[in-house]
Amino acid sequence: MKKSAVLFCLMALTGSLFLDSCQMPADHSVKIATLDSLNAEVEEAEGRFNLINAFNTDQFFKGIEADLAFVQDNYEGSMGREMAADLAGYRSITKLVKNFMSRHKRVKAEILRTKAQLLDLSQALSGGATQDSQGNQFTPEYVNKVFGLEKKVAESLIGEIDDMIDRLKQAQERYDELHPKVASIVDSLNQEIEE
Repeated sequence: MKKSAVLFCLMALTGSLFLDSCQMPADHSVKIATLDSLNAEVEEAEGRFNLINAFNTDQFFKGIEADLAFVQDNYEGSMGREMAADLAGYRSITKLVKNFMSRHKRVKAEILRTKAQLLDLSQALSGGATQDSQGNQFTPEYVNKVFGLEKKVAESLIGEIDDMIDRLKQAQERYDELHPKVASIVDSLNQEIEE
């Protein structure tokens, strides 16, 4: 009886070692689907982002700054409350998207990087890779960490693009409201200079 119990334990131990060494690769189908979905969302956001004409938008902000500089350089005396409020509102337009060109270039580069990272990770998981390009083993913890990081970066990027577009719309609305008033101030200052 003892012999059969020992034999049974040895067979169970051998069987468990065999099963452990023949483990099926981890199923990453949910993560792969999520990565592919995020990649599609980043591409959609990229389409919205590409509708921003960087040169014209930069010129838009430079025009506002030029108007403000002209008024500052040429206005003398005390300013009425309404005029001061209009100029302050006009100046606030430039603060909606600070450093537009550098921000635009950074976001454009981040779109390309994020799309490549999402695609690479999706392909690695679907291809059954056991390690990444730096030699890190694809343990469940590591895969979860990298997946979470790339998901967070992609979602943050999409939010930043939508925020930039929203701020540019706000800037245009404020400009449409305030530019005629500021243009009138600039015209009157030009007339005073000519006289």
